[in-house]
Amino acid sequence: MAVTAPNTPSAQAKQIANEEEKTVLETVYSATTHRMLRVSVNGFMESVNVVLGVMEELDVDVLREGDESMS
Repeated sequence: MAVTAPNTPSAQAKQIANEEEKTVLETVYSATTHRMLRVSVNGFMESVNVVLGVMEELDVDVLREGDESMS
């Protein structure tokens, strides 16, 4: 699993990506059966869903945008 910079011309021009530009999570799976692969991917996606939900709940910027749209 690795976090990488987006594949854009400006990102490609920079050989070393800034830590803040790393926005793509790339995962590589290897399994001996389709079932093992399916279970692994489903578990990973559930974990990503939990992380994104917590980030949305705790992100101050998201809360501010929500407050502005209500007024």
